[in-house]
Amino acid sequence: CSLLSVIQNPTLEKIPLQKDSSVGYIMGSLVVALQSLHKMGILYRSLHPEGIMVDDKGRLQLFDFGLSKADGVGGKSFTICGIANYLAPEMVFHQQPHNEAVDLWSLGVLLHELICGDFPFAGETEIATYSKIAAYAQCKSENKRIDMLPLQRTTELEKAASPLVEALLNPNPAARLGMPISGDRNKG
Repeated sequence: CSLLSVIQNPTLEKIPLQKDSSVGYIMGSLVVALQSLHKMGILYRSLHPEGIMVDDKGRLQLFDFGLSKADGVGGKSFTICGIANYLAPEMVFHQQPHNEAVDLWSLGVLLHELICGDFPFAGETEIATYSKIAAYAQCKSENKRIDMLPLQRTTELEKAASPLVEALLNPNPAARLGMPISGDRNKG
């Protein structure tokens, strides 16, 4: 089944799962998957719950590589593709090229969704969503940007995960958490 169906399954509310450890397991699994793809030179460009399968042993698997790009890591791509809520600013600003940092942005959006139950930049329409992503990316004040993220920081999980969400949703692709230090890019 897809990760989305697991997240939205009302019977799961009765299962005594620790949300903290479940989110940690999901994120850890996705980081390993993305690292593996990036080492092979593949941009995934479509990370969202509907594109993640959960097998009968609870392992996560990415599928639907229709928007992926071979030899895209470290390079520059210009195709705008993916689901609006998960698009990185460099895709929203069509003039800017993108690389593997777009997968890390999507990971940050997914983490926010797992913690809060909603997208950080959800709009009434796709255009409204793009506008919110653009406003966030163009905001020069880090404190104001942090305030733009709808993280309540009331639970221990929200408090602990908010720096990770903020680092993955860094508007500067080169400074986004998980990006290699300039000149230190290893593929394969």
